[in-house]
Amino acid sequence: KPLVIGVTGSFGKTTVRHIITEILRRAGRDVWTPEGNYNGEWGFALGVLQVRSGWHNATAWIRSLLGAVWTIMNPRYPHILVLEYGVDHTGEMDIQIDIVEPDIALFTKLSPSHIEWFGTAEKYFAEKEKILRRKTKQTYAIGNADDRHQSDFVCQSWYGSDAKKSDYTIADIHEFPDRTEFTVLHGEEQYSIVTPILGKHHAGLIAGAFMVTLQMDIPPLDIVSFLRHIHLPHARGNTLKWLHDSLVIDGTYNGGFDPIVAGVEMLARLAKTEWRKTIALLGDMRELGALERVRHEELWDKLKTQPIDHYIFVGAVSMEVIKPRIGREWQDKTLFTLDSRVAGEYIRSLIAADPNKYLLFAKWSQNTIYLEEALKYFIFPEEYLKLVRQEDLYVRKKNDFYQMLK
Repeated sequence: KPLVIGVTGSFGKTTVRHIITEILRRAGRDVWTPEGNYNGEWGFALGVLQVRSGWHNATAWIRSLLGAVWTIMNPRYPHILVLEYGVDHTGEMDIQIDIVEPDIALFTKLSPSHIEWFGTAEKYFAEKEKILRRKTKQTYAIGNADDRHQSDFVCQSWYGSDAKKSDYTIADIHEFPDRTEFTVLHGEEQYSIVTPILGKHHAGLIAGAFMVTLQMDIPPLDIVSFLRHIHLPHARGNTLKWLHDSLVIDGTYNGGFDPIVAGVEMLARLAKTEWRKTIALLGDMRELGALERVRHEELWDKLKTQPIDHYIFVGAVSMEVIKPRIGREWQDKTLFTLDSRVAGEYIRSLIAADPNKYLLFAKWSQNTIYLEEALKYFIFPEEYLKLVRQEDLYVRKKNDFYQMLK
């Protein structure tokens, strides 16, 4: 049976799963993790069986079924699995734990997201905590000491910025347009991390991955060395080039309240160090249920305090909730639309006649927003290959949606 590393939390699960997997691969370990965002009861089971969803394609499902049979019968199975334990309704964590319990569990930060079918944030947090309800294994749990929602969790070790609460403390964070630098402190030991993964909000995820891979007996200095070369998958915070030596920080895969706020705050800080103009291209937040309106109101309350040159919002909820709340000082610096292509054309018009260098941050929550299509209007064509959701299935869905808007 493989050793199982389980990641759960409200955001950053796929990012930290990728980082953990890359460290283990570079260390020569026999490790496997699903491609893409495979969590929840169905995606989780497919991931354990090492097959992909067939979506609406019967032939693809037949291939997946045959692949699952091969996985079950094949005596050669990876020694280590890195899996996401995601939930969007009550009981979903129980199903995943019944399939496989993790030997090591890592919590990323928790926040009220994906709570549409829970009713309250408290029920959502309680569902996440179930990963600690050990049945047959003694799970080693690593928690985020900065997260008040985890204060009652029973974890064996903690990471965070508070040295009094953390076994591994994050300190001295410095951000640059091409890297992030910070220090991890553990007792008398300290490790200087330099990573191409952008933003101080990723430091906790990296520290969590550091702690997980230490449990796998990988020398800490090897981990530090590996982190210098690990890049995030496309559309999860990597950079794209465009006019006038400007940069896009592409987070168009998905997003929620905390990642959006953290990304915009990073945008403001980076622009200040490089004297760049700034654009935040943002989409609606989804799966918030009864909290949808109040969370969008709270989002604008956070965003309006940041020195951003232009905010561009895509989505019906942003138009309904945020647009009426903008003050006169923001009216000439904001755009609201249902069509990401309109947003792309608007951004292109902004920068076409402006010789200044820009820094743009793009982030949204999936379905009908499609900010990656906006990026095509101004990034260099050779960067298109780095965009997310360009498969035929998604192209058809996008075309259907854009036709509906006409």
